[in-house]
Amino acid sequence: MLLVLVSFFKINAQKDIVFGLEKEYTKRHIRLNGDKPYVYSVVKNNVVIEKNTRIKKKSTDYENLKNKISDFEDNVVIIKKDYQNNINKYDSLQIAVDKVNLFLSSQKPLELSRELLIESQEILNQFDVAKLVYADDRVNSDHKMKFSILSSSHTNLRLHLKEVARQIADINVKPPSPPNEEELAEMKEKLRSMKSYVIVDGPKKKTTKSKLIVAKKINNIPTELEGEFVMLDNYTIITKDYNAEFKKGILIEMDLAKKKGLINKGYAKETSKMLVQNISSKKRYILDGDFLKKYAFTFNGKFRYQAKHLMSSL
Repeated sequence: MLLVLVSFFKINAQKDIVFGLEKEYTKRHIRLNGDKPYVYSVVKNNVVIEKNTRIKKKSTDYENLKNKISDFEDNVVIIKKDYQNNINKYDSLQIAVDKVNLFLSSQKPLELSRELLIESQEILNQFDVAKLVYADDRVNSDHKMKFSILSSSHTNLRLHLKEVARQIADINVKPPSPPNEEELAEMKEKLRSMKSYVIVDGPKKKTTKSKLIVAKKINNIPTELEGEFVMLDNYTIITKDYNAEFKKGILIEMDLAKKKGLINKGYAKETSKMLVQNISSKKRYILDGDFLKKYAFTFNGKFRYQAKHLMSSL
């Protein structure tokens, strides 16, 4: 009998071993041992686990460069023509400003240097630039009266023309050169070195898993833990949240906890606990690893103790 008992406790983590607890026996041995056993009820609950996901998304930079190359190749003639028109406008407006500045630097009276202003105004009219530098019956006639008033004062006219020249110079920005063949080749090379996608945060993924959770402490152990029980496995308890799946209070198999490093990292208790289930009520409890050694009355239908002296040998 003693050899059988010793063998039993060497494999006390083995599943499906049935043991019995009897209220008076448990009460007496708790009193004799003078300790407070660790006993908590365990429930199985559905836990919603929310995890971050990562998804592939088209790269905006890649797509923009790809479209730029495509537009250039498809519209190279139009691009060059537009550029030429823009550069012609830029050069012409620059000439218009230069003519106004020549007029301002001239010592000749208005009658002798007005041709500079006429030519400048004609350029402005050509490109729909609504600025007044000159007006008469032939050129810019709608503003003839205004210009007549301005030109009646040499000082006022000069101040006005200086301001107009400055304003035109400010808005007359030289257009960037269109991509040439060398730049096109560089863009294509750059595109080949780029990834067509980026990894970004995706929608939260929710799953529901059934988890064993520590419920409440059992204070009246002899009464609560009475009857036949079966051992399920060795577990430890998560002491603080580890990630979306392992939350505080959840039971986890000891082997899995070690494999994931939860004990070494301080997320789970180092001490192994035994999960048991009442055969009749199906209630589950988590116990100290040596609880059965101290308080089991029978195992597999056989009495554990035939005599008191066996206590000291166990």
